[in-house]
Amino acid sequence: MDPTATQGTGQAAGQGIAKGRTPPVTIGRVVIYRSSTGPCPAIVQEVMPGGELRLWVFGQRGYEIEENVAQGTERGEWSWPERV
Repeated sequence: MDPTATQGTGQAAGQGIAKGRTPPVTIGRVVIYRSSTGPCPAIVQEVMPGGELRLWVFGQRGYEIEENVAQGTERGEWSWPERV
């Protein structure tokens, strides 16, 4: 196994998504869901044909499933986490 390869991507280590571009939305990615109590981490469970997502949202009281979630910055929408 090539130690410089990033598993499953076919890219060398350090060659991720170019700055300013967003990664593709795929199952298992971590996103931020804007709930009524504020931003919560969520995992993509399914990408719908129209681009909406089914998410497992991890809130203050456990987890819940949210369906048909569109991308955005308003309550009930998802966004990518800030890159640091």
